[in-house]
Amino acid sequence: MPPRERVESVPVPVSAIVMRLLAKTPEERYQAASGVDRKIEPGALHRLESTDSLEDVQRQYILRVLDRTGWVISGPNGAGAILNVHPHTLRSLMNRLGIRHQAMPRPGRGPEFSQPAHDACPE
Repeated sequence: MPPRERVESVPVPVSAIVMRLLAKTPEERYQAASGVDRKIEPGALHRLESTDSLEDVQRQYILRVLDRTGWVISGPNGAGAILNVHPHTLRSLMNRLGIRHQAMPRPGRGPEFSQPAHDACPE
């Protein structure tokens, strides 16, 4: 899968270069480093620099995966499996990056469902 499809912030030219570097057959890959150099126009790397920190990029990517999995971390379809990270490691990374799941209130748990106080009985 091209990097651009996994992380939208990856520029299209960079995604194409990575895919060619990772091609299955040697004929499809660059034959020399000069092939990569020719694909990168002068000054392109300077323009490709991101203002986002590595932590910001990690946070955004993990959040997208968590949204896709419905915040399921463990199991074969969980975020850990998709990211190829052990669930405990993912939880630790989420804690370090300040990623917290905002739990939705469960039905029947809000104040509108609470029992009236005993001393509030009408006369």
